[in-house]
Amino acid sequence: MSKSLIFFTLLLLIVITGYAIASNNQNKQLSSVTIKELQAQLGDYLKKDTDLRHWKLLDTKISLVSQESSGAEVSAVFHTEREYRLNYAKADDAPALKGRSAFMKNNAKKLSQKQLEAANKDIEIWRQELNQCINTDQTG
Repeated sequence: MSKSLIFFTLLLLIVITGYAIASNNQNKQLSSVTIKELQAQLGDYLKKDTDLRHWKLLDTKISLVSQESSGAEVSAVFHTEREYRLNYAKADDAPALKGRSAFMKNNAKKLSQKQLEAANKDIEIWRQELNQCINTDQTG
């Protein structure tokens, strides 16, 4: 999922939730309880998204940037940051590498020497990159 689609989904979630809250509360500013509820919902979404991407969530920071309330319309913008790492014990556990290894096991006899070398080189590149992602914290 692209970053813009994720941002749009999160914004839509916040606006819908804010709309429901605003229908009961006509204040100009959102209450701290409402802000905390929105932050919790956003945090839950980030956890689910992180799991779907096969990442291990190490830390999440969610802070309110701005808020508006006008009648039944509510808008809240949050800055989100998460620290994560690829959630595999070793590179060979990742589906991308498992599939390539299975292909080699099932088709090695059908490939030319040049094809074997190219496939093995590709597998080694994947292994190195995955190991780097497994051992290095990422921030986004």
